[in-house]
Amino acid sequence: MSPFLFRCKFMLVILLIYCYLIKEINKAKENFPNMIFTYPGLEEIKTLRRELAKANEEQNQKLRKLQSVLENLGLDFDEAIEGIQQLKTGVKKK
Repeated sequence: MSPFLFRCKFMLVILLIYCYLIKEINKAKENFPNMIFTYPGLEEIKTLRRELAKANEEQNQKLRKLQSVLENLGLDFDEAIEGIQQLKTGVKKK
């Protein structure tokens, strides 16, 4: 793709984004001082909850794995944090 064609496509995308933003700003001005938005439907809410629950479960699994590793090393959470801070700063506490 030639540089000229690339620039033309890039400018077209920028122009489309600009037009969309202007349209949204004008809509907000028309509705001022109210804020009007579309509330997600029941299916969208279920999907969002499912995704959040999955992310939360993954985080909980990671925390359980970390706790297991710390227990195997004979460290408690505070000792682990202190060790990480020492590695990060390179300074050992006495």
